[in-house]
Amino acid sequence: MELLQLRYFMESAQRGSFAATAEQYMVPATSVSAAVRRLEQELGCQLFDRSSRIAAADDGGGIGLSQSLGNRNGALGQDGVL
Repeated sequence: MELLQLRYFMESAQRGSFAATAEQYMVPATSVSAAVRRLEQELGCQLFDRSSRIAAADDGGGIGLSQSLGNRNGALGQDGVL
């Protein structure tokens, strides 16, 4: 698990879009999506519902992980991003 994967995950969950996250980090959207997919594979759960053009946090893993990461004092910046 890489810190960048977690950053992409948190930013995509907040923005609801891999494309918006990619724009923020100045990388292709496919790079963000691939990094999040690798994170999903490492964790063994689906974090986003990719059935639409909006990257919505999946009810199972994504929301719980997002909330867990968001509640860890000191792990996130003031804007909620790692």
